[in-house]
Amino acid sequence: MVDKVYTLAIHCRGKCKRLKNIDQDKYSYIDFLSDIREIHNVCDDGMLKISCSVDDSEVLMNITGDKDVLNMFSRNKNRTEFEVFVELCGVDKGVNEGEYSENKAEIEKRERILKTRVLKRIAWRIHASPLADGVTFQIKTYVPNHTCVRSDATKEASVEWIAGKIENVLRENPGMKPRGIKNELKKYGVNPQYMQIYRARKKAMGSIEGCHAESFGRFFLGLSALRDGFLEGCSPFLGFDGCHLKGPFGGVLLAAIGLDGNNGLFPVAFAIAESECKESWGFFFENLSIMLSGFSGDKPWTFMSDRQKGLVETINEIVPNAVNRRCARHIYANFRGQFAGAALKRYFWQAARSYNVAGFNFALHKIKELKPAAYDWLLKIPEMWSRHAFDERLKNDHVTNNISESFNHWVGDLRSKPVLTLVDGLRTKLMCRLQKRKLKGLKMSGDLVPNVVKELNKIKEESRKCHLLVAGEHEFEVQDQNINYIVNLRTRTCNCRVWDVSGIPCKHAALGIFHRRDSLESFCDSRFSKENYMKAYSYYIHPVPDPTFWPQDLEVEPTNLLPPIVRRMPGRPKKNRRKEPGEAPNVVRRSNMYKGKDLEDIPLAQLASRKRKTKGSSSPVAPTKTNKKTKAKSLSQPVPKPPISSSQPLPNTEHGPSMHVAGSTSQPPSNSGAAYLPKLLERARSLPTREIISKNNQDAKEVNPYEACKQQ
Repeated sequence: MVDKVYTLAIHCRGKCKRLKNIDQDKYSYIDFLSDIREIHNVCDDGMLKISCSVDDSEVLMNITGDKDVLNMFSRNKNRTEFEVFVELCGVDKGVNEGEYSENKAEIEKRERILKTRVLKRIAWRIHASPLADGVTFQIKTYVPNHTCVRSDATKEASVEWIAGKIENVLRENPGMKPRGIKNELKKYGVNPQYMQIYRARKKAMGSIEGCHAESFGRFFLGLSALRDGFLEGCSPFLGFDGCHLKGPFGGVLLAAIGLDGNNGLFPVAFAIAESECKESWGFFFENLSIMLSGFSGDKPWTFMSDRQKGLVETINEIVPNAVNRRCARHIYANFRGQFAGAALKRYFWQAARSYNVAGFNFALHKIKELKPAAYDWLLKIPEMWSRHAFDERLKNDHVTNNISESFNHWVGDLRSKPVLTLVDGLRTKLMCRLQKRKLKGLKMSGDLVPNVVKELNKIKEESRKCHLLVAGEHEFEVQDQNINYIVNLRTRTCNCRVWDVSGIPCKHAALGIFHRRDSLESFCDSRFSKENYMKAYSYYIHPVPDPTFWPQDLEVEPTNLLPPIVRRMPGRPKKNRRKEPGEAPNVVRRSNMYKGKDLEDIPLAQLASRKRKTKGSSSPVAPTKTNKKTKAKSLSQPVPKPPISSSQPLPNTEHGPSMHVAGSTSQPPSNSGAAYLPKLLERARSLPTREIISKNNQDAKEVNPYEACKQQ
């Protein structure tokens, strides 16, 4: 081996004469090498002399390197695989950047050096050149050995390289965090920085799901299977709501959700818009009205909404004949903000769930007695949030818009995907949902859906508490809790109006039906039948092939779609939903560290380290670091009891001023203030009795911190 830093490229030196009977334009450098023979000797200048074996040729070539440079030749017929192989060699060998410098050169006759390294004494090197076909590469030099110091920091582990390695991993686990990706890359011997992993993850997810920037302002999605199934098997009841998208450009997903006969969600149409405003809702309703224009029936269109911005005005303009219900849950959220209280809450929901005017007025009268201002506030809202005002033809008694909220939860992580990925994800989820519901319908026994059968079983039990008085073949008087109700089986009505509004016989009607030896199932509305349920799910959403299989001869004019304007809010983007006023917070799981242990057996330092910072304190308490041996020893062995002096103050338990035993001559710090003592007493009351150790380690006694503070 030549003991010096030398170039790794095989190249010509000097002048080469033109070979006889050879077309120079078609004669490649590789063919030229095959016509020469190697002389196994090294010149003084460190160059190999190779003479030409062609007859009547006097060509000489000087090749840089040692005598074994051309001993072993190998070929790779795939150029892409060869380039990846070079990159793997560079990363896996862990070459320190400080010990080499890159040297790239272009050689005549279509030669190319793909990767070259020159080290101080020995070099990892590889050299390849293309063959005559321009696709196949021939590796002429490859030295895999390294004597350099291994390092995890390498330039070859770039963002593009990391993205290529983690792409398949992210396909299986799209929610993997940067910490998990870093552990995944350890098998390659690299340790990239956090921001490098973050950019690589973003790049990999872009290749998997698409780019957020390739988007647009508004988009409406309506599938024929959903439209036909809704018109044939569902009642004309739709809930409207919008959920925010979590991409970099924001936006909202508007949805129209119906109900099947089993009170299950039946999505009908969607739209992606910039925000919930009158313009976006108008765009959505214009397309929705065209989509559902084939509806014909005696039941009125009924829309349930949360009173979003511009939604009520849009409904009145585009669908003026529709009945617009208000969500009682959102009305109560506003009501609770001004008039809180358990009694007001109870009577509000009693009014919302009242099927008749008498029950509604009774609940409002109770609210008026408790809070007249709350009564006046409710009178300003139209009565379409209570069941007593619902149209009897619809046979639907929903007072909340929870079906739309359930759909937003069903969409899940698709809200953070690019638009095309979001739309295709909705299509696949709906395709599988329709098929599962169809199989569920085939397994149903009887003529009614399961949820209605369960409701009828409850009604049968409740009807036993009522007393029946027969007035005629179809008319009955039923006494229930000292109240008389009139039932007419011919018109299918009861003055309690439960049967009229819901479409399911009430307990009063059930008693009359049993008297006639009829079945409750035959008196239920047709929308709860198994036949209507199967009509809703009798259509398919057909699969969509991959874009690579789409026809290439489609005459589509190219359109440049600009991304929406980015409207970034201050601070870090929020992932969790904003809680409503009075909503219960998330439950924080407590550690099992102290499970099954007495508080008096736990060291004070461990209790103090788990306390939060007090409002009056200027700095939080640093947690105490204890290893497993120290922790086990402190829990198993009792603390020694040295004597305690009455003149010594108690040590600080957490933060703030020291606590003193009665009779102490020491004074608390002057900056504590009298206002701090009640807070200190409140905290000390919650602490258990524990051992207090003095500085002289001579005596100890049991002291209750609360009693000590109280005496002080």
